[in-house]
Amino acid sequence: MVNTAYNAALSGLQAASLKLKVSANNVANVNTDGYQRQQVTTQAGTYGVEVTAVSTGNCPASIDFSVDSLVVVHPNPPVGFMATPQIVDITNPVVTLESLVDSLNTVTYFGSDGGSLNAANCQYVFDNGGTFQLIQTVVSPEVCVSTAIGEVVVNGTLFYAPTAFTPDGDGLNDVWLPVARGVSRYQARIWNRWGELVWSS
Repeated sequence: MVNTAYNAALSGLQAASLKLKVSANNVANVNTDGYQRQQVTTQAGTYGVEVTAVSTGNCPASIDFSVDSLVVVHPNPPVGFMATPQIVDITNPVVTLESLVDSLNTVTYFGSDGGSLNAANCQYVFDNGGTFQLIQTVVSPEVCVSTAIGEVVVNGTLFYAPTAFTPDGDGLNDVWLPVARGVSRYQARIWNRWGELVWSS
């Protein structure tokens, strides 16, 4: 956050050599040359800035000033959620997510299975078996971001294969396609009525 006094004071200096000194909350002072400056700190608080600018053009000029409370660094929001239950069966793969953070924050969830939800308290439905991560992302009103990670196990397997299909191009049952959940791979074989193998995956 930069106030108008800071911008106005520098607007008259062309091609200036700029030195900044940021001081607050035991943060080390940092000086740098160049008109653009990026200062990184992980400590929340309010920071003042001391500025020395010297023109390098044909008309020498300089300016020194300080601005109190020029920069405000907001803390990252707290995070946390409960996933209930943490172990589910693939026949009912529903997990209830309850956020433990302030409702002023924006909460989203991302699953390692590719799903996502944009609500603080909601239900997440898995469509396959395995061990998955759920990542909660919390954004504060000041647009600071924090994340938390939970884990859910989906047990069991499902396998269904149609007993017949009609490849006549009418859009109904044209393709024979088994449905498998909770497995990484399978092999299918089809025999005719005389016991002869006609197809295998």
